[in-house]
Amino acid sequence: MTVAGELIALRRADVKALRARYLELTGKPLQANDREVAWRAVARVLQSLPTAEPPSEAPRPRSPRRATAERARPRAKARITPGTVIVRFWHGVEHRVTVVDGGFALKGQLFRSATALARHVTGQHWNGKLWLGLSKRGG
Repeated sequence: MTVAGELIALRRADVKALRARYLELTGKPLQANDREVAWRAVARVLQSLPTAEPPSEAPRPRSPRRATAERARPRAKARITPGTVIVRFWHGVEHRVTVVDGGFALKGQLFRSATALARHVTGQHWNGKLWLGLSKRGG
């Protein structure tokens, strides 16, 4: 009988039968008086035993570590060349930002970072590249 088949059969068993099966599997008495607790204890032991059953055809879930490592491949960074003009509307006002060596220029004022520029325009903290549309959220 397969492990799954035995678990289904034991689902209908009483506490006395479940305790006997636990004793048979582990050699230790089970102290549980509740049928559900006893069934879970037997199920845990049965599922931990080595089995000759072939593995299921369902694909195994990828480990989070492996999935993260696969996603962490370095990406080529897009460079914005000096002279590029970025147009951004904020509360109905058009802002023409020019990319210059060492930062960004807006109406003759130089900003060393996109974040400083976004803070100046909006009055609140923003990720500058996100505000200018140079990157996507979460990317």
